[in-house]
Amino acid sequence: MMDKFKTDQIKRVKEAFQVLDSDGDGMLSHSELKTVLQNLNQNWADKKLNDVILDIDKNGDGAISQEELLNWLINVDSGEFLSCFRYYWCL
Repeated sequence: MMDKFKTDQIKRVKEAFQVLDSDGDGMLSHSELKTVLQNLNQNWADKKLNDVILDIDKNGDGAISQEELLNWLINVDSGEFLSCFRYYWCL
């Protein structure tokens, strides 16, 4: 499954994840993702962001793990949210 990304791209996503995980708990929360989007001049409604989180969050804990994000990035081909992250991480 990771074949879609090159090793250096996976490394960049992991490094960016650590930076974006501002509280260091290994998860991206709603507030952390909202901050990322705002830094990219994307002001999403909470419902829209919650819908994206629900789509990515496969274990249902309300946050996004590094593994969940990588799996989602690998399996999604387009979309506004994906474009924001690809831009931010230079993928």
